[in-house]
Amino acid sequence: MDRLLPKLRWILFPALSMLIACGGGGSASDAEPSKEAVVGLMSDLVDALESENYARAAEYLVFPPEQTSNVTRELSRWIERREVSRAGIAVLEANGEYGPLAEIFKDRGAQWAERAGVPLDQAWGLKYENAEVAVARADGVLKLIRLDDVGKLSTE
Repeated sequence: MDRLLPKLRWILFPALSMLIACGGGGSASDAEPSKEAVVGLMSDLVDALESENYARAAEYLVFPPEQTSNVTRELSRWIERREVSRAGIAVLEANGEYGPLAEIFKDRGAQWAERAGVPLDQAWGLKYENAEVAVARADGVLKLIRLDDVGKLSTE
């Protein structure tokens, strides 16, 4: 064991230094979520919508105050109106442009973040063709603040 410690020091110290230099020492909740995390969030939403569990579906979303009264009725129509679908999520995952909300939706991103009551620097966007997705950290949890026309994307 005594011979192993000097060798480990040469391995662990540089690795730890690199991790801290690359931002690994910061808070995970401040880091940009991956595109895959956003896709997973949308997939969880579709699971809830397909099982008609609208209370669970609502947990994945941030609603502006003026929209909180008819959430169940609104969510019950999202698949029918093709706001979201598994096929659309797959197309968006394969082809969508992802990054900070202010960069992806330069003209409307700040408005969406303000309306949802979240800081713009804690919001990210994903888009392809007419499909629009915006997510943000609300109370430390990643949630959708905008989802539009994802179900209208086609794999054909």
